[in-house]
Amino acid sequence: MKFVDEYRQEPEVGVLLAALRRVAVRPWTIMEICGGQTHTLLRSGIDRMLPDTVTVVHGPGCPVCVTPLEQIDRAIAIAERREVIFTSFGDMLRVPGSRTDLLSVKARGGDVRMVYSPLDAVKLAQKHPSIGDFRNTGLLGCIELVKNRDTKEPMAPWNAKPEEMAVMNKVAAKINELGMFTFVRWNWIFVAPPLCINKAGIDEGMEIISKAVSIADEACN
Repeated sequence: MKFVDEYRQEPEVGVLLAALRRVAVRPWTIMEICGGQTHTLLRSGIDRMLPDTVTVVHGPGCPVCVTPLEQIDRAIAIAERREVIFTSFGDMLRVPGSRTDLLSVKARGGDVRMVYSPLDAVKLAQKHPSIGDFRNTGLLGCIELVKNRDTKEPMAPWNAKPEEMAVMNKVAAKINELGMFTFVRWNWIFVAPPLCINKAGIDEGMEIISKAVSIADEACN
């Protein structure tokens, strides 16, 4: 395999070690943070081959590498509960438990959301009581607005009459006013950004939606 097998060949490794010895003329301390890297270093004996000037410190490991199976299964069991909004870092969504993973729970209707920080989940729950659900596949998503999270009463019913769309029409108008063009249908806000969007663009778009959803928050009971 290109760029993998090459680094398992003793002559090539010797060349790299020689280059490292020429450069590491003073003490270096290097931390690897991934459990997979730690496993590879120890299994291959690389830690014992390094110059005396280089010290390798084993870091905390990312959640994918260090989270035990039992804990993943507990997380999945919680995420499958209808009354729960489950938040997770994106890299954990595909990590398999003993029978499924969080991404599959989300695909079956579980309210599993990706966050960049644990504080994102707190802010989301505190800021908008009208958000009853959010589901997405890749960049294609849908936000469901409700009048009451406990009863899941929609902000506008299915096949809503014009007079029943008053709040959602205001939400849609605000989104357009702030420069975003998306699709609002009954109590749903559909999100489908271009595939070339970057994180700054996503943050800008979510801020626009947040301001619009604040209108629906006022109609919650």
